[in-house]
Amino acid sequence: MKLETLTPLELGRKISQERMKERIAQGLPARKNPIEKSLEQPESLRRAITAKCYECVGMDDDPNYRESIRTCTSPKCPLFHLRPYQKKLSPDSVGKPV
Repeated sequence: MKLETLTPLELGRKISQERMKERIAQGLPARKNPIEKSLEQPESLRRAITAKCYECVGMDDDPNYRESIRTCTSPKCPLFHLRPYQKKLSPDSVGKPV
């Protein structure tokens, strides 16, 4: 498959796979964790919130941290309604997941 014939999605996947291979070759995990991503873009509020939620659920102790963040049971947390990995809401629904 030539790079010229790839769709943008296929090209993005190919680049991502190559980056993973490079990280593994360097002895690093295949993917960066949310804290590492946040440190790369310290001005990003979204990445800061994701990193804080990741830290709160135990970081690397939980291999499925996204599900732990999604099912968070701390509604008094100031970030509860901002946490990542939630189902998208339809524009006409108020607080009802799609």
